Amino acid sequence: MRRFQTRGFTLIELLVVIAIIAILASIILASLGTARSKSRDARRVADFRQIQIALEMYNNDNYHYPVLATYGNISVIGSLLSPAYISVLPSDPGGGAGYVYKYGSLTGSGPTATYCTVAASCNSFVLVAQLESATPASTFASSYQGTAYSGSAVTTCGTAVNGGYYCVRP
Repeated sequence: MRRFQTRGFTLIELLVVIAIIAILASIILASLGTARSKSRDARRVADFRQIQIALEMYNNDNYHYPVLATYGNISVIGSLLSPAYISVLPSDPGGGAGYVYKYGSLTGSGPTATYCTVAASCNSFVLVAQLESATPASTFASSYQGTAYSGSAVTTCGTAVNGGYYCVRP
């Protein structure tokens, strides 16, 4: 009597291979999420550089920064900057996750700066974005990345620290 042998994998071997693939896939997906958040943070920094240049050009032409009576969404001053100083005002890449670029027009300097409401006194500004991942402060050596932020009273960028908010002042 001849015995038929079939060649193939046993059920145990298949389950082991599937388990290994699932573990590798979960590790890859987790690292992709971190890379995406760091990418969005890098985009925020690049956007702020563009916005800062547009604000400086506006200041050069008008002898003051755009007036915003309260600290709020940068889109409020978008019509003053776009298209004359920046083709399109960038928006936060976080989208619907509650992330938004914030702007405040200031008078004075340093921690004593206050919000201005009269164009002639708006000699400074603050731009603030919330970061998704804790990034070393050395990455943002050109300005402060601060957590000196409480509600709507942001007049100073604070000191360079890890995580929190990315803050730009002239």
